[in-house]
Amino acid sequence: MILGDFGRFLGSFLCRFGSSGDLENDEHTATVLQGLVATALGLRLPRGHEPPFRRLSVVFGEHSLLVTVSGQKLFVVKRHHHVQEPVAV
Repeated sequence: MILGDFGRFLGSFLCRFGSSGDLENDEHTATVLQGLVATALGLRLPRGHEPPFRRLSVVFGEHSLLVTVSGQKLFVVKRHHHVQEPVAV
């Protein structure tokens, strides 16, 4: 585990290779993220055959899920999200 990480997940669109921390054996989150990435990959732009993104961030109140797509593999890291209060002027 890397400092600041709460969990990790490695998988593909067909299977899961490994997980740790908060994401260990979390089949529901893995399935939802696979669906989210598959939907986002369907948003092809007319400029080419490149995927529309390489990284996807899902930001919640106190944590974020950072998804990196490489080929058919998904790498997910759950990290603490530092919420900053707006500055009052």
